Amino acid sequence: MAANRESQSMARFTLFPFLPPELRIQIWNESFFPRVVEIHVEGFMVDSYKDWNLDNRLYAPTLEEELEWVSNSSNPAALYVCSESRTLALRHYWFSLPVLWGKRKEQVPRILYFDLQADLLVILGKLTIFQLSPLLELFRTRDPLGRGPRRLGMSMSCWFAQYRPYYHENYFLTLLEEFVLFMYEEQRPPAYFRDGECALEAVEGMDAFSRLISEHLEEVHGLNNWRIVNLQFIPGPVSVRRIIGGDTIVR
Repeated sequence: MAANRESQSMARFTLFPFLPPELRIQIWNESFFPRVVEIHVEGFMVDSYKDWNLDNRLYAPTLEEELEWVSNSSNPAALYVCSESRTLALRHYWFSLPVLWGKRKEQVPRILYFDLQADLLVILGKLTIFQLSPLLELFRTRDPLGRGPRRLGMSMSCWFAQYRPYYHENYFLTLLEEFVLFMYEEQRPPAYFRDGECALEAVEGMDAFSRLISEHLEEVHGLNNWRIVNLQFIPGPVSVRRIIGGDTIVR
């Protein structure tokens, strides 16, 4: 019992509010680490994607009319701790995107906060170029630098179905600083994934395959910083536990 109380006391720092403001601000800023944020689609032909005629591109839906963007990734915990932490977090994660959250067909609206320079946006499923472009354009037009997310990930199946066949430069891909291809092929995250975090895991034995596609990525799209990874889904409010000193998650 005593050991348990000692462990709990070490996980809390009740004197934090009495620290000098400069030190508190530095601590909050150190908590704003790069995240891996998933986003996926509900709505237009998601479940019958294979039946859609990709040649009929003129009838691809617009972002506002047909597609419902969903994310079960957690927002940064500092947004909800206190007014001081929220003010600082909103300066860092200033980009906000209206999305849905929750179980399929039981989703509720919420705001997803994102750091355009540091966070990695991973887009699940097999979206077409014409479905994905409005989302990336929304990011780009709201970015003062006109670039959008610097780090982007998509599934291998999406890349080979929608981007690999095209031998002309894709504008949005040329704006990236890092590009990730992940092995997860499902349209949605696992059912257990709620208010969680994504993590990247290195894939071994992909050297030959990487060489096969490197020319297209590097020469056509100018993507020199890219990699192939596994995508992990960690459920629960992991960010909150990390900041307040609870369980440690090894990424």
